[in-house]
Amino acid sequence: MGGGITMIAWGTTRVVLSISESMVVKIVRPRPLRMIQRLLLHTRRQQVGEQLQKFDGSPVRAVLKYVFAGWYANRQEWLLSQSYPNAPIARVTHCWCGGLLLVQQRGVAVTVVDSFVVNHPLWPDMVEESGSAERALTQFARFGKRVLLVDLGWPPLLQRFALRMG
Repeated sequence: MGGGITMIAWGTTRVVLSISESMVVKIVRPRPLRMIQRLLLHTRRQQVGEQLQKFDGSPVRAVLKYVFAGWYANRQEWLLSQSYPNAPIARVTHCWCGGLLLVQQRGVAVTVVDSFVVNHPLWPDMVEESGSAERALTQFARFGKRVLLVDLGWPPLLQRFALRMG
């Protein structure tokens, strides 16, 4: 067993570092230039309101959730992991600096859609949000005999999760 970082993944809102066979660290990745680019694109297409609705019903909260999406995702994953310890999501073990840094259990990547994946309560939501089963599959990992969701960062998915668990 060697130490150190074994994998780095750059996501839209976070950087994920695999620090061992059983743990990953998720660090917030601010993207102000991306935010400005997306705002200009949606303004030109006259879709600003429609896009903001995907994040929240309040335009002010929606902008804040978009700008601070990585922090929001980390914070929500931490809170949900603590509130629902038996939920079908990967367990978050530590949260520092109010959500800027998160430590989460690491599983084995799922590469095939099988009955464990299809029977996961959030599978249909993940397929819908990601646009395809192949993209959705990357958000799941195998932990022993269980298949768990490892990324709950997208606000509509968080809302669906809260409704299903609530």
